[in-house]
Amino acid sequence: MIENGVLSRTKMPQLRDVSAFLHQATGFRVRPVAGLLSSRDFLNGLAFRIFFSTQYIRHHKQPLYTPEPDMVHDIVGHLPLLADPDFASFTQAIGLASLGADDELLGKLAKLYWYTLEFGLCEQGGGRRVYGAGILSSAGEIVHSLSGEAEYLPFDPKVASVKDFPITKYQPTYFVAKNFKDAQKKLEEWVDAQNKSIIIKYNPFSQEVQSFPRSTWKMLQEEMKRSIWS
Repeated sequence: MIENGVLSRTKMPQLRDVSAFLHQATGFRVRPVAGLLSSRDFLNGLAFRIFFSTQYIRHHKQPLYTPEPDMVHDIVGHLPLLADPDFASFTQAIGLASLGADDELLGKLAKLYWYTLEFGLCEQGGGRRVYGAGILSSAGEIVHSLSGEAEYLPFDPKVASVKDFPITKYQPTYFVAKNFKDAQKKLEEWVDAQNKSIIIKYNPFSQEVQSFPRSTWKMLQEEMKRSIWS
């Protein structure tokens, strides 16, 4: 986004410019909010490719870390990666899973969000790379996350969805994804195994969110399998 003039080292970026760039790249839009939203409201927005961004900056006495999101966290951490189609799709998948979720499942999805889009690592070039916004917006956490001193686990939604985490200190555990497509595949398989009465899917051709009763979705899957192998 720096190459396109959306982000600059000399002036504060404007959310409308970032939103216009992302919408053209992957269909995501940025909506400003005054403060923290509930997990349900925030994740529901991701299902429709809406990212709610803060409009304030962290205090100058704490430049390296803030326990709540600010413009550095959102614009440096979250928004640039949303220009990547695979990352945008993975982000939306977490949002889609939140639609129609009960409080128990929503709590698990909030933990998955934390261990991926906030503090996730991925494999690249034989090493670990940072992609979580909570790490990218904290110079100290970047060093810590790649130091080799933390616990590193392969990304597994079943494990990450029930693992507690600290908010006010560096993370003791990171989940490492092979890539965004693989992480999305594992996430969707885990979601399909949950006790949800409806299945939510995104149609990229019509750009619509569609819901199916679980029984209907299973029938559609069987029909698709028969059409492929017939």
